[in-house]
Amino acid sequence: MTTPINPRATRKDVARFAGVSPAVVSYVLNGGPRSVAPATRQRVLQAIEVLGYRPNPIARALTTQSTGTIGLLIPDIANPLFAELANRIEEAANAQSLGVLLATSRGSAAVEREQIRSLADRRVDGLVVLSATSDPDVSGVGNTPVVVLDRAEPLPGLNTIGVDYEDAAVQAVEHLIGHGHEKIAFIGGSDGSATTRARERGWLKTLSAHGLPEGASVRSDYTRRGGYEAAQRLMALEDPPTAVFIASDLHAVGAMHALNELGVSVPSQLAVVNFDGSIESEYTWPALTVMRQPLEEIADSALAALSSPDAAGTAGHRVLRARLELRRSCGPHPTR
Repeated sequence: MTTPINPRATRKDVARFAGVSPAVVSYVLNGGPRSVAPATRQRVLQAIEVLGYRPNPIARALTTQSTGTIGLLIPDIANPLFAELANRIEEAANAQSLGVLLATSRGSAAVEREQIRSLADRRVDGLVVLSATSDPDVSGVGNTPVVVLDRAEPLPGLNTIGVDYEDAAVQAVEHLIGHGHEKIAFIGGSDGSATTRARERGWLKTLSAHGLPEGASVRSDYTRRGGYEAAQRLMALEDPPTAVFIASDLHAVGAMHALNELGVSVPSQLAVVNFDGSIESEYTWPALTVMRQPLEEIADSALAALSSPDAAGTAGHRVLRARLELRRSCGPHPTR
């Protein structure tokens, strides 16, 4: 008869059951520092299963100086893009046997600062920060490695990852011009951030390169309501555009609702392409053509940066590229 499962089993209990020393149990659990014969390793694993042994994470952290967790800070879990990115990061972390502690800043610089320090105080092995500010305060993290996401430009002394936002806008506007549009508007954020400016820069640059006039632009909060109101203002113009590049999914979803209320047919009266490409963009009607952020690559790059041997002492900026995903909101696709 086997010994019943004991949720309070200790490492010594496992060693006694397997007929080995506690040190050998430690070698099996930690993958070293000494090798263990396959037969012995199998006895230890069987003892762990029979006894229901679960390593004590606090004791493990004291021994290995690692908690096996990373901290993830995002501005708003209700934003579909942030939620999807959080899922991708959790998947990438789990693949490395890491847990994730999630916190939100609610878009507040003060809350963000408190949450960063709170996560660092929990002895996480690294921090991934999607900041709500242009200059995140990570002064309270000590030697904890930090990676900051969604950056258009490098941040001195920090490891950062971003998308080529200007190039994404160029691709989007080039696509609309390829459909024959000459009056192309822009809906962007009112925050004045570097990522917003880069998207607007790409829009203007592409219009200029094709000898087209600068289109109308409307700035509003990065929310569905912001996009809704921006689209109303855009279509109230005396000479409304025939196409628009929109800076985010939330803007675009709100804009599509406003256009429907106004009786504006998409794409026959107004072609739409937007930036982000979260799952929500697939379920508007018509579905949105998007410049999709490479969320899987962002997540993998963030984990790779945290796990590098000298992560705490590195500073660098990695730029990734968005890709065009064609759906119905931009109209018939031009013949290639």
